[in-house]
Amino acid sequence: MHISRKTFLFLAVITLFGFGLAGAVLIYFIHDKSFSLFTRGLPVHHQILEGVAGGLAASLILLLMIRSSWMSGPRDFFRRVVKEAKLKFPDIIFLSLAAGIGEELFFRGAIQPWLGIIFTSLVFVALHGYLDPRDGKMMLYGLSMVLVSMGLGLLYNLSGIYAAMAAHFTIDLVLFTRLRYFE
Repeated sequence: MHISRKTFLFLAVITLFGFGLAGAVLIYFIHDKSFSLFTRGLPVHHQILEGVAGGLAASLILLLMIRSSWMSGPRDFFRRVVKEAKLKFPDIIFLSLAAGIGEELFFRGAIQPWLGIIFTSLVFVALHGYLDPRDGKMMLYGLSMVLVSMGLGLLYNLSGIYAAMAAHFTIDLVLFTRLRYFE
């Protein structure tokens, strides 16, 4: 599968504005919540610090996992996709921000109140294509991503939307950077 740099950036814009706007509309009109409720009483900077710390911890676990020999298939696939796109570091920052903001607004803020943490995480990871029953190693990676996604859901419930956004951003930033420049 080859995804060009332009396609990655287009998908990032769609994620940020499409998912983000859909999430914001659902949150505001359907859940009848003000965005101020997403702080859970914590200042935004505390949420961001918690999110970055959680994201770094999750990134470390995922990096250790994909570096193992038994995960060579998914690692090689992701490495090839990211390297072929020739993403620059500012692209990686934008992709990570777009996913962190857009996907968390939609999945944590709008969908999780209906489906709960587990089902939201399953849907989230399935839509990314990681739960492939035809590929055992990718399925294992997908199941680990379900656990990470559940962690994001728990972080959202305990700390707020900004913590989940910061963690998601950090995970994507670390993994994309590692795959693009250090593999």
